Amino acid sequence: MRQWEREVNSTTAGSAGMRRRPARTLTLSHAVLYGLGVTMTLIRIKMTEIAALPPGVFICPFWVPVADVIASAALLVIDVALMG
Repeated sequence: MRQWEREVNSTTAGSAGMRRRPARTLTLSHAVLYGLGVTMTLIRIKMTEIAALPPGVFICPFWVPVADVIASAALLVIDVALMG
């Protein structure tokens, strides 16, 4: 039995055996959600950006932030499915 399982079992003894998720998983989920929010904001800016940029400025393709959103959402779904 891992350390966090011992801690969870000791704190939930008497609560019908319900298990809480470990803190590190919640922290990871919050970080992914924060990154999703930032990426969605960048997509919104990219879609409304019309002004001409100075020469030499690198502009990433539109699919890069969209792929980030898809990957982050998939990670959250997998996390919820595995950790319940």
